[in-house]
Amino acid sequence: MPLPLIPFLIGTGLVALGIGKTVKAGLDNDEANSYNKKANNTISKAKGRLELARKASNTALEALGSKKLFMLDKNITRFVASFEKLKNVHLEDSTGLDD
Repeated sequence: MPLPLIPFLIGTGLVALGIGKTVKAGLDNDEANSYNKKANNTISKAKGRLELARKASNTALEALGSKKLFMLDKNITRFVASFEKLKNVHLEDSTGLDD
């Protein structure tokens, strides 16, 4: 009668192996979820820093544009008018003066 005992032992071993693999898969899944949460947090922080940098660069570009406008509107225009009087030169169609 030892022959019927061998398939039973093999079946029991396979069941135990299946249970062990299931437990390991569950632990691996928990670890993967943990890594996924960390990655999502990192992405969220990076998006926040990117938005702050975008706003700062936009503010800097607006400041640069207003300084350029001031320079072209006030200082350069006065310089060109004074230079024309001194040298009797007429400057026409200069790039940037009409911006």
